[in-house]
Amino acid sequence: MSYDLKGRKAIVTGGAGGIGRAAALMLAKAGAAVTIVDLDESGGEAVVRKILQAGGKGMFVRGDVSRASCGAPLWSISRSRTGIWSWRSTCALCS
Repeated sequence: MSYDLKGRKAIVTGGAGGIGRAAALMLAKAGAAVTIVDLDESGGEAVVRKILQAGGKGMFVRGDVSRASCGAPLWSISRSRTGIWSWRSTCALCS
């Protein structure tokens, strides 16, 4: 199955590894510009590099979505750099 997400924007929390990484790569492969949010800066940057090397669009924002104080600034940064998102995937684990 293939999806056409060209012109769409996505934000993936927990996108540096595991299911979040897989979701970010799938969304980028389908054409979405992907913002990855995670505490793991090196992992997040690695996923963005992989997206860019494949010809996609991506950016990383370090953030802890388990903290309420992170939410509003995080969404503002992402929206100001990429525009309104069409898709949000939450793959971060909050304990």
